[in-house]
This record gives sequence, structure tokens and C-alpha cells, in this order.
Amino acid sequence: MATAIRSTVEDYMTPPEPKFTAFPASRITQKILSKQLDEKDQKDWSAVHEITPIPSSPTPSSRSVADDDTASSATLPPGSPSPPHITHHEPGQSLLKNPETITAETLNNHMYTAGDPPLDIFVRTSGVERLSSAPGGWLAWKADFKLPSDHLNEPRQLGSPKLNKLPVIRCDMAEIFQNISKWLLRSPPSEWAINQLRELLIGALKQGPVPQHVAFEMDGNRRYARGKRMETIEGHHHGFEALARVLEICYKSGVKVVTVYAFSIENFNRPQYEVDGLMELAKVKLEQLTHHGDLLDKYGAAVRVLGQRDLLREDVLEVVDRAVEMTKNNKKNALNICLPYTSREEMATAIRSTVEDYMTPPEPKFTAFPASR
Repeated sequence: MATAIRSTVEDYMTPPEPKFTAFPASRITQKILSKQLDEKDQKDWSAVHEITPIPSSPTPSSRSVADDDTASSATLPPGSPSPPHITHHEPGQSLLKNPETITAETLNNHMYTAGDPPLDIFVRTSGVERLSSAPGGWLAWKADFKLPSDHLNEPRQLGSPKLNKLPVIRCDMAEIFQNISKWLLRSPPSEWAINQLRELLIGALKQGPVPQHVAFEMDGNRRYARGKRMETIEGHHHGFEALARVLEICYKSGVKVVTVYAFSIENFNRPQYEVDGLMELAKVKLEQLTHHGDLLDKYGAAVRVLGQRDLLREDVLEVVDRAVEMTKNNKKNALNICLPYTSREEMATAIRSTVEDYMTPPEPKFTAFPASR
């Protein structure tokens, strides 16, 4: 990628081919007139020299910058204002930065998460085996945990075409046992025991090396909703609730930065009702997270929303800006919410900023303009 950016910078720094046009007679006349004016100005300047002689100075070929500074300080009386300055360029110095100095580190410095610790762990919540839009614009593999597939919408093959047309009621002992287990786990004694076990495990994790930057791609909510026979937006709601629990575990364990890939730019191609529902859900959850005394306030985490903000609705932008403003003084931890985002968009943004940076001339070196000149 750094090689591609170097070639892009070189392409943009190469001047275009000159266009040659005929030299019109009017420009010849203008050149003659300007030459006559130059000769007149030169005569006037000679007359001024006769009235106000200028101190002699070394020839331009032998004069150095140090000589200019010395002459300037010698000819100026005490208390006089500083002399004007001119830009000084070394011989052969290019006005643009060298593209060969672009490295992978240069690109990383232009990423959204440039100031954060390097990414330690990337988790795709669905566990689907495919390449993903990874943090920092790089590709990463899926998490090791893999959810089982559930084909609830497919008809069960019972052997008879007539039976296949009848509704099938799934009632097996495994499903009943699973429901009873869920009910027991949600009972107050079980919740207390689970919380104690969670605190014990977090304490054990903190005794070893703790990752500083963890990223989650919120994927699989629709698949989860289909598996549970619920509305799609309800599946997204469960996903946000699970995210809040995971955030607390991360911050308790000592993780400094959590990056969440919440909404891809490509998700705008989904049905409008689903996009609108996701935007409303994002507004509600952002307000809940940033409420005084809630999760982010409790763990001192600042919200940063990364991505193409111009694609968001005005009401969503208001909630986003309010969340960022309310948590800007939190310095202990950080929560990066990528909304809306794609890795290709981040890479294009990083390339644009790198090209702009390398096409900007370096800061000029100023030297004193000697009075003798």
C-alpha cells in the first residue's frame, strides 16, 4: 500500500505536459514597451544613487548568508525595527517532499486511529469465515469462535410430499432443556453467581498482559434475528445490548481503546426501513452510553465517531456531536465508533491526506534581508 501511495504522490507531483501556443504580435509589442519602461526605471534608480549613496557590499558570488546577517546588524542603528525577511532555499533544494520517504508508518499516521495504541485483537461477532473490513483499513481474519448454522426456514424432510406441506411444530427435549437452562440462569441467585464468577475471571485476566486496543465488527445481528424468529431491528437491539456488556468487561480488564464497526457505508443499500431503524437505534444507544453516570462516564471513556459523517442524517449528527462533546474531557479510555465506515473509504482518505501533505512545499527558511542589499 505504501508503494501505491508513493506512485500516486509521484504522479500528482509530475507537472503536466506544457501546451505550446503561437506568440502573438501583441505580446511582442508589450515586451518592447516593458523593456523601455525598465530602461526608464533604471535611469531613475541611478539618479537616486547619486543623491543617496549605498554602502559597498561583496559580490553576489562571494557573499554568504552569514555575511548578509553581519552587514545587516552593522548597518542598522540600535533600536531600529527588524529588517524584512526573504525566503532562502539551498541550491538544488526541491520545493516538494520526497515521495521515497513514504512508508507504511506514514500511512498509519493518516488513519482514523493514528493516535491509538496498535490493534491487538480483532473480533467478528458472527464468526463467519470471510475476510472483513479490519481496523486501520487492513484485512483481518474472522474470530475463532463460530456460531452453528440454523436452517429454521427450510421445510423438514418427512418423507411424504403431503406431510411436507403441513406446518411442523418443533418440540424436542433438547430445546425444552435449553429454555429451562436459560430461565435458571436468569434467576437472581444464578445472576449473582455469574457476576461473581465474571469479576473473578476479570481479576485473573488483569494479572497477565492485557491488550490495549480491541476491535469488534458487529456482524450477524440479522442472522441472529432469523434464528430466533424475531424482527431484524430487534436482533440489532440485542446486538447493542451485548456490546454494552462487552464494553464494560473490556474497560474493567484494563483495555484502553475499543473500536466498534457499527455501520458500513454499504449498509445504506439495505431496505430503507432497516436503515432508518438502525439510525434510530444508534441515537438511543449513544444517548444511553453518554448519560451522566453511565458506562462511559463511569470508566472515563471518550467517544470518537469515525467515518463519512456527511452521509448521516441531521438528527443523527446532532446526537453524535452531543455524545462527543459530553465525553471530550474523559482521558482514561476511548470508544471509537465507525459510523458509517468502510476500509476502502479510510484508505482513500489516508491516501488523499498523504498526497496533500507531500505536495505541500516545506516550511521556508527565513534569513535577514541586509540593509546593504
